Amino acid sequence: MILKICAKIINKFKKIAFSPETLSLCKKSPSDFTRKRKLCFQTLILFLINFVKSSLQNELDQFFKVFLNQNLPDKYVASSALCEARKKLKVETFPLLGKLFVDMVYQHLNINKWKGLRLVATDGTTIKLPDVSCIREHFGGQGNSLNCFTPMAKVLALYDPLNKFTLASTFNPYKSDERFQLFESLNHLTSGDLLLLDRGFPAFWLFSALNNRSINFVCRLPIHKWKIAQELIQSGKREAEVTLQANSKNKRTCLQLELPTDPITLRIIRVDLENAEPEILITTLLDNSRYPASDFDALYRQRWFIEEDFKVIKKRLIIESFPGFSVDAVTHHFHATMLAKNIAALLWFFPEQQLRTAQTDNKLKYQTNKTLVLSKMKDTLILIFTRSCKFVDELITDLLHILLKCTSPIRPGRSFVRKKNRKSGVHMKYKPIR
Repeated sequence: MILKICAKIINKFKKIAFSPETLSLCKKSPSDFTRKRKLCFQTLILFLINFVKSSLQNELDQFFKVFLNQNLPDKYVASSALCEARKKLKVETFPLLGKLFVDMVYQHLNINKWKGLRLVATDGTTIKLPDVSCIREHFGGQGNSLNCFTPMAKVLALYDPLNKFTLASTFNPYKSDERFQLFESLNHLTSGDLLLLDRGFPAFWLFSALNNRSINFVCRLPIHKWKIAQELIQSGKREAEVTLQANSKNKRTCLQLELPTDPITLRIIRVDLENAEPEILITTLLDNSRYPASDFDALYRQRWFIEEDFKVIKKRLIIESFPGFSVDAVTHHFHATMLAKNIAALLWFFPEQQLRTAQTDNKLKYQTNKTLVLSKMKDTLILIFTRSCKFVDELITDLLHILLKCTSPIRPGRSFVRKKNRKSGVHMKYKPIR
């Protein structure tokens, strides 16, 4: 059953992703990808989602070694030809393919939920970009006291921490506001979702937008900025209902975004932490019998998994090793990597489920080791999308057995003091995939 579901999703995605209809939506000109070339639309897409991170020519040689079933990597396509072919793709190509894949996954999988709600954590991060003039002008960046400038992009992701899929992600200029990025991504959420937000997101207009779409949320309030958070701590109560009123600034923003300015009734909850100030959470979940305050400590900690996912993207997938120096090239690379990571997440979804429910004599429970899984997915993606359905079924069967061995123990209760101002670089514990 597991095999059939996984193979069905992949074969259905393959059929739709490489169809003439999808091609027409992804190419810039009607004449693009009409001739028979070595780098046709399907081959180009497969190459870009194969976790490209080393030199472009080396990646091409290794790709066609697997693609053509050769013994040795030979120069079959030049890197300049790849650059020319990539120019024919719209920047919307991989976000479109990513949405197609995620929709299929949630249509066919029996996903994990929290009290009937799909958890979605959101957060932003920055990605360092190649230092060339066109990227500087488009994305902007950050300078330092030594007058050194680093081009950067602002990324916001919607991540399902219980099932390990990225629902959507944005790749915008550095000065983009996270809250407005989230507002533009709300079409990826439904009334069956529960959004987890950190201290950078609270704003009346954003709460109004979520409430207007019937999207539940749990958001941490910065205590020094919100009077209702200070009042809850001073009262000594565990929770309270509050009614938020829009001030003049928020009213202007709501009017600009065509949002209601009506007062919003929400619930605030105090979560006491060991050796730290309490967290104050604000939520639309008003039913304290169905959603008791004692559940919110563990619930909000699920948001941390999006931080871990950013580590995977940066440290294991080396996403900042861009295979191009144009705005379109870096955008393609980012969204192609996110799509490839979601395909890998589908293949580790079933081993993860089995590990969660396994009854063993081991003292510790185990989870899939993401670095090992992603390493095994490189080049395997080529086989999955180019071989026959029968071969793919056999390949997935063998792959699932292999992934069950790619595990690491879960050690509960571990905590470490966060080291601030640490120098950037590859940490010894976050090794990249091959």
